This record gives sequence, C-alpha cells and structure tokens, in this order.
Amino acid sequence: MRTNNYLTKKWYLVFACYLVGVLFMLFFHEPWRDEFQALALASQSNSLVELFELTKYEGHPSLWFLILYGITQFSSSILLVQLLHFSILALGVYCFLRFAPLPSLWKILVIFGYFFTYEYALIFRNYALGVTLLFFIAYFLAQQRFLVIAVLVFFLFQTNIFALFIGIALWLSIVYQHWTTHRSKLLIASLIVSLGLLVSFFDIVPPADYGFSKAWYFNLGAFVRGSSAIWDSMVPIPKFHVHFWPTNIVDYLGITLGHYGLIIFKSLLSILMLGICLFCLRKSRFAWQFFLLSISLIIGFLSVKGLGNLRYDGHVFLSFLIALWLGKLYPNTPKEDKQQQASSSYNYERLRYFLISAILSIHISATFVAYYYEYHYSFSKGMEVSRYLKKNGLEKHYIIGHMDYAVAPIAFLLDREFYSPSARASIAYLSWDDKRKPIPKKNLYSLANQKHVEGNSVL
Repeated sequence: MRTNNYLTKKWYLVFACYLVGVLFMLFFHEPWRDEFQALALASQSNSLVELFELTKYEGHPSLWFLILYGITQFSSSILLVQLLHFSILALGVYCFLRFAPLPSLWKILVIFGYFFTYEYALIFRNYALGVTLLFFIAYFLAQQRFLVIAVLVFFLFQTNIFALFIGIALWLSIVYQHWTTHRSKLLIASLIVSLGLLVSFFDIVPPADYGFSKAWYFNLGAFVRGSSAIWDSMVPIPKFHVHFWPTNIVDYLGITLGHYGLIIFKSLLSILMLGICLFCLRKSRFAWQFFLLSISLIIGFLSVKGLGNLRYDGHVFLSFLIALWLGKLYPNTPKEDKQQQASSSYNYERLRYFLISAILSIHISATFVAYYYEYHYSFSKGMEVSRYLKKNGLEKHYIIGHMDYAVAPIAFLLDREFYSPSARASIAYLSWDDKRKPIPKKNLYSLANQKHVEGNSVL
C-alpha cells in the first residue's frame, strides 16, 4: 500500500511540474494563421449549419471546430482557447503517466519531449484531441472494454486524418486479435467504428471547387519524400534558428547534398530508424503489426499528397508510443519466443531500454531548442502588428491583405474584414476554394490607388 501511495504521489509531482512548465511557456506563444483560421471560422458562424458550410474547405473533421464554436458563443478570449486546448492534452498526459505500463524514465522523457511540451501543447490545433483519445483507448484496451473503445474511436475519427489512420490500424488489430473470443461485442462495436469512419469521410472530403493541395502524386520520388517522416518524427531536433519550426537538424546538409540528395539521405535515415523501432517491438507481434499498418497509412497519405510538416509526421512517433503500450498488453506467447534463450533475452531488453531511452532523450533536447526560440522570439507577428495598429490609431484604415493568409490573423484580432486581392473580395477568414488566384504586383498598386481615390486611407 505504501508503495502504491508513493507511486501515485510521484506521478502527481511529475504531472504538476509538467503543467507548470507548459503553462509558463503558453504565455509566450503567439498564435499563428492556422490557429486563428479555425477560431475565425467558429466565431463567424451564426449556426451549426453555417459552421459546417464554412469549414468544408479545411480538410479536417469538425470536432475541434465544434468545440471552438461552443467557446465563441460566450467568450472571445484567445487565452481561454489556449487553456482549454492544453487541458485536453493534459488529460491524455495524465492518463499516460498513470496507466501506461512503461518504465518511469520513458514516461517522463515522453511527456517532457517535443511533441507533448510544444507541438501538440502550445499550438492550439485539432491534434491534441487525437493524442488524448488514443491514450484513453489504450487504457480501456487493457480492460477489453470494446464498446467503450468503439465510441472513443468514433470520436478519434473526428479529430484529424492522421489520428484516423492510427485509429483504423488499431481497430483492425483489435478485431484480428479478439475476433474468435469476442465476436458478438466486436460486431456491434465495429458498426459504431464504421459509422464514425463514414461521418469523418463525408466531413473531410472537400467540395468540387476546393483549391488547396489538389494534386496527387503516385511515384517513387513522392514515396521517398514521404518516408522521411519517420526520421523527422523520431529525431525532431530542429535547426538552431529563429525560424526553427518546422525544420530538422539534418536540413543543414542540404547545402552539401542538394535538395534531392537531402531527401534521399533522410529516407535512408528513416529506414534505419524504422529498423530500430521494429527491433524494439519484436517481442509483440500485435504491436509491430499495428505499428507497420499505422505508419504505412500515414506515410502513404503524406506521399500521395506531397505533404510534409512535423505536426503530421509526429503521428509516426505517436504510433510508436501506442505500439510500446500495446506491446505490454499483448506480448508474444512462449511458443512464439521459444527461439530466444534467457541470456539473449536479457541482452535484448538492455539494448532495447537503451535505444528507446536515447530516442526519447533526443526529444527532450528538441524541447529545449523550441522553448529557447519561443521564449526569445515571436512565433508569429500577427498579435504584435495588431497591437501596433491599435496603438497608432490605424485599425480603422482600409486594409488590403497580400498575401491574404499572412494578413488574416491581423484582421481576426482587429475584429474586422480586409480586402483580399487573391479572393477579389473583402473577407474575415480564408476560404480555400479555387476562386483564390494570384495577382501581379503591379495590379496591387493600381488597386491601392483606386481605393485611395475612392476616399479610403489604405494600409
């Protein structure tokens, strides 16, 4: 009993340190365009029907937008949104600390690592929801509460497409593992999961006039580029530069290797890292099969869509964390491990512990780099510019925003519309339809002169 009380108090102390550290840095984070975009769509919606209409070009399910819509009905506080977002992640972190059957060192390194102190903690997007739901699913999987898990997977599918991929891989793995013993429960649960998948699919698929990232790439080069997500997520140390986000320390070699040489080199590092991950998961067939399926879906999508960003890539690391948790729940049977002798098993566990500890320690170093630049420099200039305009009485001037995606946060903070030359209209938020077209610079000068002639003071 004393041991249990001691462990509980230890995790409370660790969790308290985590909360204090992230909350302190939260006050130094200046939200950027994507954070304000979701908030602008929610605040501009007068009904749920209008919310779904405005968010149809976003390429994300609606759960995060619905949460923001609820907040904006009674408050316009950005700090409140930041605190709510972090509270959602903190619930998942607490679940991980208390219930993940992993070594204490690993759990501490994980929560103080880059993704849990910065990428999914300070930047309020829809990814923290997925993290927390995945940890809840792993917790209930230990109890084999399949109907509860199905409901959680339903909501997981409504967070973001990368969490959806992890959820698909996880549910298929669960069904494959438990079909013979829990068929009736899994049939009902699979209906709930299938419904969640359908809802998410119709929510994500953009309309015909969608104009952002429309291309699909089906070639080896795209796959090589997409596979670098494994390295970027497992070794997320950024470049030591004010514009560190989202870069990787290996990017310094781009000067020597060239663009394509760097992509190939990072894909080779990813193969090495994939081998290390599979080696660390080899004592659980369930875990490594889930991990392979999950990252195959993630990397496949990143490849065909030509996407690359650490907030996406981080789901490869998240898949690895879930796989480590699952490895403890579903270890190989003695028959499956009969070829391993006791001495070799002991050496394997020592090497495995060292490798995973080393990877997680790298994430700690990435946190220090990110926090250094977050503390000393502005992540985004939107709030600073809006304060300057208000201080100097310029906020009422006619604003022409080019490029509009850079000006949109300023307009949101000023609570007003601005003229977007790309959209050829006055807007309060970005709509990623195909009506947005680039405009020559010379036309910008003509437009500004025209508005000035009409009696407007133009910014």
